[in-house]
Amino acid sequence: QKGDRLFIHSSVVTLGRFSKVDDIIGAFLEAIDYEGIIVMPTYSCSIWPKARVFDPIKTKAETGNLPNEFLKLKGVRRSIQGNHSIAALGDQKDRIVHDWVSSSFSKESSIFKTIDQGFKNVMIGTKYSNGCSIFHCIEEELQVPYRYYKSFPGIVRLQDGSEREFDFKMFVRDLNYKCDFQQCASLIDNSNYVKEATYN
Repeated sequence: QKGDRLFIHSSVVTLGRFSKVDDIIGAFLEAIDYEGIIVMPTYSCSIWPKARVFDPIKTKAETGNLPNEFLKLKGVRRSIQGNHSIAALGDQKDRIVHDWVSSSFSKESSIFKTIDQGFKNVMIGTKYSNGCSIFHCIEEELQVPYRYYKSFPGIVRLQDGSEREFDFKMFVRDLNYKCDFQQCASLIDNSNYVKEATYN
């Protein structure tokens, strides 16, 4: 609705005839109007290290067709967090997109700011049980024992075309431990905080 702040996760291949992602983005923008803001994850965890340089304008997102089309829109701003960048559009986008923080899901990160600023999480064609960005924020906040900090040094191309070295940290999972978000998803689904709609 008008003025909503939305953090949209998506898998549009499951939507059948709703294959035109620009129509999906347009529908959300029309609904929230200029007072709202849309944020999408534009992660590039495996692309960025191989490419050596993370370019917020040119580096492709690994999070699907919807975020990549979103990145093409005029006025969209993308963070420079090489592993876990986000993109935002709306009059208040500068309040959510930070230039750099040391850890992807820390309390200072753009992703955590969606929690602090009361964003609604929208799951299009995907479910919480498949994982959700805010889960990782909670894991880092609680310092869960099956994750640890790992550094990912790299280079970022800034808006003026210059390049700068950064050392990004991520609270990575011990690969011997298997995460199961189903319990969290079940609690969310059974709460009064979730609304579900079906596209016909």
